[in-house]
Amino acid sequence: MKFLRFHRFRLRAPDGSVSEPLTRAGYLLRAGARMRKAHGPYQVGVKNRDLGPRKGLPRAIASLGRVAREAEVGEVVLVHPAAGPDIEARKVQIRQKVWQTSGNAKVDRFATIAAAHFGPLENDGALVCKTIGSTSTPSQHSDWPTLAAKLARKFGFGSAADSAGANAIDLFTGDRKTQTACFYWTIDQADEFGVANAIFWPPESPHPLIWNREHGLHEYEIPPGGSDHRFHQHTDFLPTRTPPTRC
Repeated sequence: MKFLRFHRFRLRAPDGSVSEPLTRAGYLLRAGARMRKAHGPYQVGVKNRDLGPRKGLPRAIASLGRVAREAEVGEVVLVHPAAGPDIEARKVQIRQKVWQTSGNAKVDRFATIAAAHFGPLENDGALVCKTIGSTSTPSQHSDWPTLAAKLARKFGFGSAADSAGANAIDLFTGDRKTQTACFYWTIDQADEFGVANAIFWPPESPHPLIWNREHGLHEYEIPPGGSDHRFHQHTDFLPTRTPPTRC
């Protein structure tokens, strides 16, 4: 059984209770809200070490992001305001079982980490033998054979066997606001995951959007018989696969 490990933060409340494990972004959001209720200037650092110089709120929040990123697992990140209770969070490591999606290793890793960030996700389709809409072009959801070993390594697979299976996944988060956040997060993390295309129709957009490396974020032209991606996000990965498939 495969697992991925993630860094998280457990934020201590003024009453001594401890939060659920938070992503760094979630921790910074909550800590920043508490800093705004306190009175600066603020010192930021790791507990039981020398804290940094006193700073105003914007610079202190920026420093907090850096300290949280660089802290070791088990250390306590500390914000000490001039007036008000200290804000403490312990950096922890959690282990999460890799989501077996029937996709290749990139698909599994992306889906697992997306779920860790955005909560329970519904897999609306990974391995599906089909074409794109009513065209004759095989979908990246098709069952693709292994890549040649050298090509698999070039595109970040641990082995050629890891490259077999679907090269795409459709995810649904349960609400379009969260789905929109997941879509833009995917674009921001495209290099980390080797994303080739991400497609979704955000509520604020007059048309569906697609991001790819060639053209960035732009209008998605729905192919004949294809989905408008209003209620799910499609993501596929490099290298874009071409026939033959194993379907």
